[in-house]
Amino acid sequence: MNGKFPEPAGNARGSVLHLAGLLCSLLGMWDWIVIKDALRAVVEIFILWVFLYQIYRAFHATRGARIMVGLFACFLALVVLACAGFLLWQRASAQAGVSVRIYQYGELVEEVRLDQVTEPYTIPLSGEDGAENLVEVAPGRVRMQSANCPDQVCVNQGWISDASVPVVCLPHQVVLEITGGESHADAAAG
Repeated sequence: MNGKFPEPAGNARGSVLHLAGLLCSLLGMWDWIVIKDALRAVVEIFILWVFLYQIYRAFHATRGARIMVGLFACFLALVVLACAGFLLWQRASAQAGVSVRIYQYGELVEEVRLDQVTEPYTIPLSGEDGAENLVEVAPGRVRMQSANCPDQVCVNQGWISDASVPVVCLPHQVVLEITGGESHADAAAG
């Protein structure tokens, strides 16, 4: 190091992406869209850092350049912390107020706030001609646990936790729809 600003690694882009991936895993599991945007921001900041580092190397003997690089490093640290805080806040606020609406034959049967569920439980639904569905509600997610319909598409769909795709049992006319929060389509649209 000999008192100078450190050189970027040989495979700088790969190192930055690896570091960003590690940061994302430490902060929790985010949607791929959020991770992709965060990685793009990290790469753009890294490119700016390399540019400013080249300026620093050209003028490294001057005190003004050292001050400029130090100020930029402080600014960069503040930007990274602000972005991480904003993403965490956005993730937490997106989960607040998420609920599932259970419809049977087009009528609302039950509505459950998923953020208030502490233990998994089931809701049995009985319909015409022996139709039986069992809805499982867990903290932050819901699924059709079992159904006596012939195709089992609703059961095979598995857990849902956002409003992007509802669970639908067409033969028994049962719909599990999540409302509130932010779906993947909303996140992609901005």
